[in-house]
Amino acid sequence: RGKVGDTVRFLSHVHIHDGDPDANARIAGAEARKRGYTHLAMGCHNWACPAELMRVVEAEYRVKTIRYSELDLTVGRLAGGKAERVQVLAYNLPDYRLFEPLMPFLEAALLVQQFGGKLVLAHPDSWLLFDFLRPYLDGYEVLNGIRVQPFYYATACPEVTPFRGADWHVWGLDVGPDGGKGDPSLFTELPDDWFGEITP
Repeated sequence: RGKVGDTVRFLSHVHIHDGDPDANARIAGAEARKRGYTHLAMGCHNWACPAELMRVVEAEYRVKTIRYSELDLTVGRLAGGKAERVQVLAYNLPDYRLFEPLMPFLEAALLVQQFGGKLVLAHPDSWLLFDFLRPYLDGYEVLNGIRVQPFYYATACPEVTPFRGADWHVWGLDVGPDGGKGDPSLFTELPDDWFGEITP
């Protein structure tokens, strides 16, 4: 860790589960190293990178890895409408299997808080939904490597950290922002202590 006030360059929202996760993790590590990123989050939908693979990537590519899982959750009816499905990035948790697919958002958010994790809303597309979830969020994606439209709902919400999420699906796909595969050139600069104690 650096001095107080230092920042980290964080490549977030990187999917490695499909195909060969070991090879995908190494591709992600090499890309993060090449681009000068200090931190890398590897995971997938309702899955998180095993600790041993994170240690391999850290040793080979000298980048700090962050465990995350993209959780598919539900929230109740908003303004009389239908129940909503929402995807959130849960960072720095001990075990992604704590979360059942499509479990209620509030139940998941309380678990994330209990274990000292961070909750970031992935590619939001509704101001109403964002406003409802905001008290439980640590961050939200203002840019996303697949959904190229920017989401600047929370410009007046300094308590919610804006993220530039790569949403990079590594397995055997060309890198680029225009093919629906994500964009590893997107990164987020964060305070050195944003994650607190990083889960091994």
